[in-house]
Amino acid sequence: MAMPSMKRLSNRVLWLLLPIITMVWHGPVWAENNRNFSLVNHTALTINGLWTSVNGDRIWHWVKGFQNLGPNSSSQIIFDSSGPCQIQFQIRLNDGSEHSWPQGVNLCQNSQVTVTFDDNTGIYSVSYK
Repeated sequence: MAMPSMKRLSNRVLWLLLPIITMVWHGPVWAENNRNFSLVNHTALTINGLWTSVNGDRIWHWVKGFQNLGPNSSSQIIFDSSGPCQIQFQIRLNDGSEHSWPQGVNLCQNSQVTVTFDDNTGIYSVSYK
């Protein structure tokens, strides 16, 4: 059996190390940071479903352990593993309506997500801090 040449071997090593080099150079795609946040419900309805998605992915994942969140209350959302900082949100209210925000939020830089309803426009929105 022929031994691989040093050039071919070094190219393989480079390809294996490329994701690590990119992450170090450009910052982490998958954060080890705390992505936990407080969800604040500033609406007149109960939030009875919460989903997240990787920014741009649009495949929604139910937030494990989420409990109904009544009007004008808040809840701490705890993630059980590391993952991407930039997250999109989708909620379901007890009237059956669903609302999502594709722009997402960087949870490594924000620790509070507030859902509000504007009576004048009839639009649900989110703010981050």
